[in-house]
Amino acid sequence: MNLALSVQEATSQDPADVPRIRRWDSRDVVAILTCAVLLIDSHLWPERLLSGAAMACVFTSRSLRRSHRFWLTLVALWTPFLLFRWYQHEDHIYLAVYWAAAVGLSFWGSNQKTTLLVNARLLIGLTFAFAFFWKVWSPEFYSNELMHYKLLFDYRFREGITQPFTGMTAAQAAHNLEAITSLRNLGATKTTAGLQYPEQLGVVAWFMTWWTIIVEGILAVLFLAPWHNAFVRNLRNVGLMFFALSLYLIVPVLGFGNLFMVMGAAQCRPDERKMRGAFVVASMLFMIMFAIRF
Repeated sequence: MNLALSVQEATSQDPADVPRIRRWDSRDVVAILTCAVLLIDSHLWPERLLSGAAMACVFTSRSLRRSHRFWLTLVALWTPFLLFRWYQHEDHIYLAVYWAAAVGLSFWGSNQKTTLLVNARLLIGLTFAFAFFWKVWSPEFYSNELMHYKLLFDYRFREGITQPFTGMTAAQAAHNLEAITSLRNLGATKTTAGLQYPEQLGVVAWFMTWWTIIVEGILAVLFLAPWHNAFVRNLRNVGLMFFALSLYLIVPVLGFGNLFMVMGAAQCRPDERKMRGAFVVASMLFMIMFAIRF
């Protein structure tokens, strides 16, 4: 009898007495990680203060992190930074604000979890679709010219890929930077510059160009196609995880990597808890890398 009463008391316990973190679900985790992405991506102090305040709100208040008014207000406050300071923001920051808007719209209706899942899947698919079509329609990209330039002059590519995998020396990198700077100087009379790099760089540029095009095209199809069987869902999850980890751990475009992991967690179905957990862990990994690097 006493045991029965004890069980009844335990099962009828007020939810407010349950530790707060145990009552979180996918909406709460995605909300907190989304604000963390916005905070990490902030470059200006007003942006940081706005994103930091939003982070504090969603971490401490479940009603706010599930409120569409809160999210749409946050997007409205972020938008002027994108419009009037567009030259200071990279493309993944725009995507982060789009995603925050998608979160707010998802929380507008009654079926929040399903709407969030669908919005995340479609936004991932559209992102890769636009990226794919831009690349195949841009001669500068599919001719390897853009990737060639990135491998030489973008420090993230140069440090993460060019020097480790092609054998380009620090002296060659310094020479190339000096040469390109001489062309950009006001009043420069030179129209060409001699660059130094190993022959393998051309092969690496070709591989990365077409690897990116093919993988982004496949991910666009997987996330936009109306296929919902377990096999396709596994391909989506594993494909997105593979793309992010294989690229962004080497070339630390950490804003994109982190954001894709957050949206990946959001598009997981309720029975894909392990995969959602993997996306969350990967998101935390990118955040730690960002903290260490910057």
